[in-house]
Amino acid sequence: MNIRTLAIGFIVVMAFVGGIVWQKQMQAPQQQEMAPPAQEQMGGEAGDPANPHAGGGMPGMPAEEAPHPGIEWTTPAGWKDLGARTMRVATYGVPKVGGDAEDAECAVFYFGQGQGGGVDENIDRWIGQLEQPGQPDRSKFEVGEFKIHRVAVNGTYTAPSGPTMQATDKKSAYRLVAAIVEGPQGSVFFKMTGPEKTARAAEKDFDAMIKSLHK
Repeated sequence: MNIRTLAIGFIVVMAFVGGIVWQKQMQAPQQQEMAPPAQEQMGGEAGDPANPHAGGGMPGMPAEEAPHPGIEWTTPAGWKDLGARTMRVATYGVPKVGGDAEDAECAVFYFGQGQGGGVDENIDRWIGQLEQPGQPDRSKFEVGEFKIHRVAVNGTYTAPSGPTMQATDKKSAYRLVAAIVEGPQGSVFFKMTGPEKTARAAEKDFDAMIKSLHK
C-alpha cells in the first residue's frame, strides 16, 4: 500500500468522524428546544373553598393573584399581615397564647362572581377537615347589607395540603372559626385555624373583623 492510498484513506476516515460530530452538534439545540417544560404544580392551598382553579402555578412564575372582592375590613391589631398568596386576598398570622406551640392562621379567599362553591358545601367540607369534631356552632347574621354565615368547631385538624389535597399532618386540639360573606361581587371566605387556646383568644378579634366589613 503506497503513501497516496494511505493519505486518501486517512482523509475519508476524518471526513466520516467530522460528519458525526457535526450531526451531534446540530441535534443538541433541537433537543434542547423540544425539551418538555416543567410540570405544573396543581396543588391548591390548604383549606381552600371549592375552587377548581386554585394551584401553585408554574415554577419560577408568579402565583395567580386573587381578584379584589369588592369589600374592605379592618385587620385586628396584633395580627401579622403575611400578604396575599395564590388565590388568597390576604393571610394573617395570629399570635399564639396560653402555651400553644404555634400561631393560628386566618386566610381570606375570593375567586370571583359565582365562584368558590355554595355556603353549606364549604361549611360541611371545613367541618370534614376535622376528625372527631365537636358540635359545630353555626349562625347567620347581617353586617350592613352583607349576609354572614359563621361556623366554629373543635377537633383534630387534618391540615389538607399537597397536589391531591390529602391529609398529611394531624393536629389535635385545634379550633376552626370561619365565615362566608355574601359580598356584592360574590362570596368571600374567611377561615381561621389554630390551636384551640389561641383560636378562642382570637375569636373576638375575628368577629370584630367581620363586623367591620364595608364596601
